[in-house]
Amino acid sequence: MGFYIFQIITSLLFLGIQYFLFRNFRIFSGEQEKFRKFLLPVAFTFVIFNIPIVIALGLRIFGFGTPEWVAIHVMPPVYIWHFISVVLFLSLLTGKVLKIPFLTMGWLLGRLEVTKPFVRAVRSNGKLRNFDIRRRQAVRQTLTILTGTAALGSVYEIYRKDTFDKTFIRIPVKDLPESFHGFSIGFISDIHSGIFMSAERMRAYAEAVNALGADLIVVTGDFVNSQLEEAYPFREAFSILSAQHGVYGVLGNHDFYTRKVEEVAREVEKGGISLLRNRHLVLTKGGDSIHLAGVDDTGNVTTASRYFGSVKGPDNAPVSRILLCHRPYFFREAASAGFDVILSGHTHGGQVVLGELGKDVLAPARLVSPYVAGIYSEGDARMYVSRGIGTVGVPFRFNCPPEITKIVLERATGA
Repeated sequence: MGFYIFQIITSLLFLGIQYFLFRNFRIFSGEQEKFRKFLLPVAFTFVIFNIPIVIALGLRIFGFGTPEWVAIHVMPPVYIWHFISVVLFLSLLTGKVLKIPFLTMGWLLGRLEVTKPFVRAVRSNGKLRNFDIRRRQAVRQTLTILTGTAALGSVYEIYRKDTFDKTFIRIPVKDLPESFHGFSIGFISDIHSGIFMSAERMRAYAEAVNALGADLIVVTGDFVNSQLEEAYPFREAFSILSAQHGVYGVLGNHDFYTRKVEEVAREVEKGGISLLRNRHLVLTKGGDSIHLAGVDDTGNVTTASRYFGSVKGPDNAPVSRILLCHRPYFFREAASAGFDVILSGHTHGGQVVLGELGKDVLAPARLVSPYVAGIYSEGDARMYVSRGIGTVGVPFRFNCPPEITKIVLERATGA
């Protein structure tokens, strides 16, 4: 049910943006006579690019999948159109928000008897009107550039699916046993097996993870997108994963969206990935040991805290603990529970990243989580959030390439 609610909200949001943009164009064409002749063709274009979204939403609601030929050949241009629309919407919205203080000030001054003459004089000033005309022309040129850039960028991102980053990172761990200094973990997340993640591509990713030569391999969920049938090609492709200390994983929210989670879990384990479903195990090396724990996807902090407490193991001896948790939202709770290293995914690194501010990103995912991609610290605990390899919503990434990661554990200074 959660997946369908997500689809409905996303589709309504896209359609709302379409209405906003068309309404703005209609107002603009009413003010500029030379653009009125484009109103009907523009309206037709809006309809053509929105019909597939409505049909796809209806198919989802009534339990039907999108035909493969439609998903591959029809939907990508539709997704590009909607991505460009989002960029334009955000640009226009930003401009309107920035104008609010000035419009408010003008309105207030225009209401006061003392300042009314001044406001009238300013508004009737020919030079200021000419400046406003030039400003509008500059805004249109800027929006044209943004539109072109967004179109070229989204087309490029759709057709460079096989490009991904290999990330290498060292994580210091408090009380890490000497035998585990230099212990390596191959990390991949958010595969989203489906129409836009073929068995061939998945096998290439699996081979790349094996090539990392890690001691341990982990997968933090979203093996499929929303259908049980998507688990079968995943199982075949990722059955080649192999590491000396095993291959482990946890379930993500999209695995639960299938409403056949037990069947999905069974197929994943047939592929050789041992699922840690709210349990922990002990990894041993050279007479030393560390704990590896995993939890099913959880959507709220209360359940997450309960899961963390149940899987962390005994407190009677200092031990290094690694946690696999699909969502990164609950980092503080995991750190408080005593986990030293938390590995998560879920965010896709933002998937569509419009820019960066220092270590932060401008992406929709940032609205729901302070943890989007990369390394985070909370006391002695460290969390790494993978950008994953799959996509959801739209079949491409923007300024956010897929990644597989090799993590090397090190004894923290003074440990």
